[in-house]
Amino acid sequence: MYWEVWYNNKSLSENHSLIYYENLLLGVPRLRQVKVHNQSCNVPEDLRVEVRDCYNLYTSANEDTSPFGPKNGTAWVYTPESEMNGSSYWGQVSNYGGGGYYQDLSRTREESAVQLRFLKDHLWLDRGTRAVFLDFSVYNGNINLFCIIR
Repeated sequence: MYWEVWYNNKSLSENHSLIYYENLLLGVPRLRQVKVHNQSCNVPEDLRVEVRDCYNLYTSANEDTSPFGPKNGTAWVYTPESEMNGSSYWGQVSNYGGGGYYQDLSRTREESAVQLRFLKDHLWLDRGTRAVFLDFSVYNGNINLFCIIR
């Protein structure tokens, strides 16, 4: 995501975020996850003493929308699809909603690394996580093309 030098090891200008030397990063990347809540599946009566946690497949009915972790900021508080202007995604396992818990990363590698370390240290990904998305947009001036990558 963060290219800092050209192919000849000369530094890129500071105001450009280029990917593969010709794709200009527009805005910042967004990391988003969708989760299911604990007890979203049925544990047989005989096993309930041993099996305390049960996380089912992702469906809109099983989606976890409760705050977790530090419970502050968009990474820890659920944002619905309508407020995020998001869209659903049809994956191989399920159709995932466009809402979730998200963290907008930074324009620099160092700041994004600090943000990712904080998420990791506070267990942002857990057993309930069913999908993680990385969304960003680029512009390629050579072919005059905007691309949205998920």
